[in-house]
Amino acid sequence: MNNTGEEGYLNLLRDILENGEARDDRTGVGTISGFGKQLRFDLREGFPLLTTRKLFFGGVKSEFDWMCRQGSTNAYDLPEKAQHWWLPWAKEDGSLGKTYGYQFRKLKDGDGNSVDQIKNVTRQIIETPNCRRKIICLWNVLDIPTCQLPPCHSLLLNFYCSDDNYLSMSMHQRSADLFIGESNNIAFHALFLSYMSLITGRKPKELVIYIDDAHIYSNHVDQVKEQLSREPRLLPTLHMDYKRRPESIDEFDSKKIEVLNYDPHPAIKAPVAV
Repeated sequence: MNNTGEEGYLNLLRDILENGEARDDRTGVGTISGFGKQLRFDLREGFPLLTTRKLFFGGVKSEFDWMCRQGSTNAYDLPEKAQHWWLPWAKEDGSLGKTYGYQFRKLKDGDGNSVDQIKNVTRQIIETPNCRRKIICLWNVLDIPTCQLPPCHSLLLNFYCSDDNYLSMSMHQRSADLFIGESNNIAFHALFLSYMSLITGRKPKELVIYIDDAHIYSNHVDQVKEQLSREPRLLPTLHMDYKRRPESIDEFDSKKIEVLNYDPHPAIKAPVAV
């Protein structure tokens, strides 16, 4: 099978290194940046967990469970192994404000009524598959001041139902740390699309990612060059071991989900810019 999605990701890394603009940034580390980029992944080729460096899929599942099933915005609700990604931004009690989990599952409308965006779009996919309003939006300008870190990804998720029973999804993000963050974002949203396909009785097809500020941190350049020296391998497959088809996001169980035949190159360590 092909691995065209990862090849596209590597081509984006090359493009930023060769044509990007050196810029100052909030963290003080500095970046090489480009604007208005796109990535595409065909999940019929396999599950897009990068193979040119080893990734921790357990952490991806933990974040998905934390944000999308629990609807939590407290870093201490994550397993201990995954907390270090979020604690640098959190308050002392672990709170991150009205960010991802709140917007996905517990958003309040003007009258104080709770809005579950994931359950709403699940119902739309099942009941009105040709509707062009099957959208989840996390960029709520009224809640941004409460966020320790405003949403970078999932600003807009849009779903497309094909007549052949496939489900595709696009994801818009304002900012992408291409080496560390984006590799996990790809797997996170591929898992999102796969699970949404499962609970709506469809098959996952295309994940399309639109990135505004696509950047490589200046202290990741050597790591990126090492990754670019490697050839992509065959993608793993995603196995979701449910005895019956789950009907909602509430039935997500990370213990029932694993990747099979994952054979990546060794991991490449790099510091996180905070």
